[in-house]
Amino acid sequence: MAIIGYKDLGDGTNAQYVTLSADVISVAAANGLFPVAATIAESGSLSAEIDLGAGRVLCAIDMPADWTAANLTFQASYNTGGTFDNLYDQYGTEKNITAAEDRYISLDDPAFWMGVRYLKVRSGTAASPVAQTREGGTVVTLVVKPV
Repeated sequence: MAIIGYKDLGDGTNAQYVTLSADVISVAAANGLFPVAATIAESGSLSAEIDLGAGRVLCAIDMPADWTAANLTFQASYNTGGTFDNLYDQYGTEKNITAAEDRYISLDDPAFWMGVRYLKVRSGTAASPVAQTREGGTVVTLVVKPV
C-alpha cells in the first residue's frame, strides 16, 4: 500500500489515506467509503492516534499482506490528544476483531463505532500485544463512512 495523500474531512482536520491503486480510492469515494491509514511502527503494537472524522464510523478494515499474525484491539478517546483507554463494549468485553494477513474485514456492528472518533489500533490484546515486524511499519487501512 502507498500513502497517496490527505483528505480534508471538512471539520478542520485531515486524514491520511492509503490504497492499492487510484481506482480503489475512486470506487470507495463513489460509494461513500473513505480509507484512513493506521500505521503501527516496526517492533510496535499500537498505532498513533487516528481521526476517523466527524460524522463517520468505522465499517471495515483492510489488512495488509505483511501482517504479523494477531487479532486487532483498540484504544479510543473522545478528543484529540486526550487520554486513550482500551476499548470495551457495554458488557465489559475488550473489542477484539479476528484479523489475518491480506483480508478485508466487513464489520457487522457499525453502530458500536458511533461513539468513537479518535482511535488507536493495537496488534494483539491489551494483556498480550503483538509486535509488528515490517521494516518501516505496518499499515492497516480503516474504512469509514458517513452516518
